[in-house]
Amino acid sequence: MYTLDVTSKETYELITYKQKNFEVSLSTLGAGIEEIYTLSNKGKLENIVLSPSYFPTRENGRSFLGKAIGPLAGRVPNSFINCQNNLFYLDKNEGSTSLHGGFHGFDTIIWSYQVVESTGKCSIHFTHTFPDGLGGYPGNRDVSIHYHIYPNQTIRIEYVASSDQFSLMNPTNHTYFNLSGNLVEGIETHQLKVSSSFVSFLESDQTINIMPTSIKNTDFDFRKSKSLATILNSKHPQIKQEKGLNHPFLLDAPEKQVILSHPKSGRKLKVTTTNKAVVLYTGNHFYEDQLFPFHPGIALETQHILTESDYTSCIIEPDKPFYSKTEWEFF
Repeated sequence: MYTLDVTSKETYELITYKQKNFEVSLSTLGAGIEEIYTLSNKGKLENIVLSPSYFPTRENGRSFLGKAIGPLAGRVPNSFINCQNNLFYLDKNEGSTSLHGGFHGFDTIIWSYQVVESTGKCSIHFTHTFPDGLGGYPGNRDVSIHYHIYPNQTIRIEYVASSDQFSLMNPTNHTYFNLSGNLVEGIETHQLKVSSSFVSFLESDQTINIMPTSIKNTDFDFRKSKSLATILNSKHPQIKQEKGLNHPFLLDAPEKQVILSHPKSGRKLKVTTTNKAVVLYTGNHFYEDQLFPFHPGIALETQHILTESDYTSCIIEPDKPFYSKTEWEFF
């Protein structure tokens, strides 16, 4: 059994699902995750994601904490795309690049929602129509983000989009996880396993290098579970450049799996997805706050990897809608 509560904030609403030992709060602002509570091996029910309330100095900015990201996650070099002779001139909201959908990304929107309850799951359906040309993206685009919450402490996120013109779509979720609970420590003591044989390195402007690199015999090899301290303390030039992880890992089919665990609390998270990759980002910019550990959380951003040579996996057209699915299982 579960309960569902809706709380009105100044400009948005929180929808909170509660069952024994598992709670999830969703926000209409950015169609995202506000809080997730799970039980530790010592019986403590604690929040395991970075919530906006943890970073009050960022409330008026775009921290992306827990939010849906789109239409295109990541950075677009020079804010320009030529895809099959369709030209996209996108918002330049980070220097010369377009980051996470530009000035009007998914995270900035107050989404409409509908709750559908059943004995087997509780579904929260967020919807919004983005007008033709907003942020440089063509087409009137109907976007739906579906959160399905199951009694076995699983959250399934589905992204569905359609357009009346040729356009592009590559959404993700930007939740930062810290399984220690209530942010009592950084993520260096977490263990990570990723079914990936290749990683994409970043240019100095944080855009993606076109050629993936084998992770064999490097600190980026997470095919066997190991401590995040290994990579965060690495002397690899890419880690020094980014001050931590900020890298796309191409997922090996058919497993396409990420497992994050925190031995001290006994908590684990398994991520599976239909997407081709996951961007692992260790919150390297949060050092500016100084109130929290240097790497306070890790985002597991499942998505496709966009390069100047290949946007084909993200094309949507009137007869070709977009769909992707990611599942978080907590245990």
